[in-house]
Amino acid sequence: MMDMKQKNSYGRALFMHVFILSSTILQVESFVPSQASRTLDVISTHHQKSSKNGPNNDQSGHDRFNAVFGSKKRLTKSLLQMTPYDFLPTETLSNALTSINQDQAEALAGPLFGASLFPYLAFLYFLNVEENNCPKGVTVGFATCLLFVFLTIPAAIAAKLLYGASLADADWLHGSAESLLTITNLVTVVAFRQALQAEQGMNSSTPPPSAQSYTPAIVWVACLTAFATATALIPACTGAQQHTPYLNGILDFDGIDWTQWGAHPEPVNSLTIPTWIIHTSSLVEFLVAMGYCWRWADIVDNPKWKGLTWGLLPLHSSGITACTYHLFYNSIPILVPLQAFLTCVGNTT
Repeated sequence: MMDMKQKNSYGRALFMHVFILSSTILQVESFVPSQASRTLDVISTHHQKSSKNGPNNDQSGHDRFNAVFGSKKRLTKSLLQMTPYDFLPTETLSNALTSINQDQAEALAGPLFGASLFPYLAFLYFLNVEENNCPKGVTVGFATCLLFVFLTIPAAIAAKLLYGASLADADWLHGSAESLLTITNLVTVVAFRQALQAEQGMNSSTPPPSAQSYTPAIVWVACLTAFATATALIPACTGAQQHTPYLNGILDFDGIDWTQWGAHPEPVNSLTIPTWIIHTSSLVEFLVAMGYCWRWADIVDNPKWKGLTWGLLPLHSSGITACTYHLFYNSIPILVPLQAFLTCVGNTT
C-alpha cells in the first residue's frame, strides 16, 4: 500500500503547475504599470535636463515631451488601469486566428483525426497485455472512446445535411454525441476506482468483478449509450431544428433576462447548460482517470502507467481546446485543427 506522500505526488504536481502559472501572471500584472511609470519618470527627467542644458535654456525638451506623450500624470494613470493584455496586438492576433474559415479548418482537422485512430488501436492492444495488469473494466472504458468516434461521424453528417452546419452548431446533436465521451471517461474512472479500492484493502481484498471481467463495464456502457441514443432519437423524431437545445434546454433558465445583470446577449449557437455540463464533466473525469493511472503505477509496481499519465496530457489539452472553441461561440476555426493535432499527439504518445 502506498504511503500518503506517494498518493499525493500527482496532486501536488498539478497544484504547483497552477500556482506557478498564476503567480507569473500576477507578477506580470504588477510589473507592467509600475515599470511604465518609472520609464516615464526617466524620460521626463531626461527631457527637462536637455532643455536646461540647451543653448537658450528654454523648455523645448519638456514641451516636446508633453506634445508627444501628453501629461505624464494622465498617461501614468491610464497605464495603471491597464493589464498586460492591453499591450498585446489584439487586432493582429484576431486576424491571424480567424484567417481560415470553418470549411478550411475542418479540412485540416479531418486527416489528423483519422491518423490518430491507428495509434489508439495500438494503445488498446498494449493496454490489454497481461503484464500491464490493466483492470478489465478500464480497458472497456478506454475502448468505448471508439464508440464515441464512430457514432459522432453520423451525427456530424446529419448536422451538415440537415442544417448545412457543423456538429458544434447543432446543440441537440452536439450534446448527444459528446455525452458518449462522458460515458467513456465515467466507465474508466469507476472501474479504476473499484480496482484501486480493492488493492488498497478499502472495501475488500477480493478484486471487483469489473477488474476480472469485461462484462460489468460492457453492461454499464450499453445502458448509458442507450440513454445517449434516446436523447438524439427523440428530438430527431419530433422535428428538432438546428438550435433545438439538448435535453430540451433543461437548466437553461430561459425565462430570466441575464442582460439586466450585465451579461451580453449570446448568439443562437451558444452551448446550453446541459451541453456545458457534458463537456466540463468529461474534462474532470479525464483528470481523475489520469490521477488513478499514476496511483496504479505504484500499486502494480509498473512505471509504464506513470508514462501513460504524461501521454494523456495532450488529450486533456485537446478537450480544453474544444471547450475554448465553444466558449468563443465556435468563432475561432483554427482551434479545430489544433484540437485534432493534440488528439493525434495524445493517441501516439
